[in-house]
Amino acid sequence: MELLPPADPLWTVRQASAWLAVSEHALRCMLRRNQLPPEAIVRIGRRVRFRSEALRLWVKRGLPA
Repeated sequence: MELLPPADPLWTVRQASAWLAVSEHALRCMLRRNQLPPEAIVRIGRRVRFRSEALRLWVKRGLPA
């Protein structure tokens, strides 16, 4: 059986906002205003999750989506 590399963990709004040092409300506003990179956003039904590695790269690049 072949081992796969670990999957990029998905963060909740709470986890992503804590890592970005913004409030959950601010993160949701950024999401509504399309200020986050689309490759970092995963929608599962009505829920939103964030790809941790995509957010890290976005911050490293300098933030503008």
